[in-house]
Amino acid sequence: MKAIQTAVPEDIPQLCELLETLFQQESDFQPDIEKQSDGLRQIIERPEVGAILVLRDESSIIGMVNILYSISTACGGLVGLLLKT
Repeated sequence: MKAIQTAVPEDIPQLCELLETLFQQESDFQPDIEKQSDGLRQIIERPEVGAILVLRDESSIIGMVNILYSISTACGGLVGLLLKT
């Protein structure tokens, strides 16, 4: 059964695998598990920065979406930047 949930620190290894697959297809980025783990941990452990939503199929993560928060001068307040990976 598939479910969308908020990522937890224990998900970081599977999230790094997804990012590695993505970065292998993008010439602008290089897989670096240490950097990706650090970035993911900073988002997951600091909900005021953003959120990572994962799509689970049983115990496997098959997709993720990053939402990072910023202040918009156009909107005059907090906005979420949606980054699909």
